[in-house]
Amino acid sequence: AAAVQQDRARTVRLQIEQAYLALQGARERRPAFRARVAAARETWRLALGRYKAGVGTVIEVADARALQLAAEAADARAEADMHRTMAELWRALGVTGREVADALNPSSDHG
Repeated sequence: AAAVQQDRARTVRLQIEQAYLALQGARERRPAFRARVAAARETWRLALGRYKAGVGTVIEVADARALQLAAEAADARAEADMHRTMAELWRALGVTGREVADALNPSSDHG
């Protein structure tokens, strides 16, 4: 029984470590995705300006817009990944959904 309990404890510790590392990785990637979005928006703005000035093409504007939308979609996926990994860490720590809701909104009354 003691060996089984030790195995369980090791498994839980491993799950917590893995979830924590995944969350840290997701958090570290977010600034790069945000920077890509900012760069893509600026590229689109410049392409639109060139088009309005008569020196750019509608293809350049469309390509820049497509790149902007792709960067925004990748950023949204990165944010979702960060939230998913946070939920995995909470689950590994044994935190319930109710406890998370209470922690995020301590003034609410759940019943």
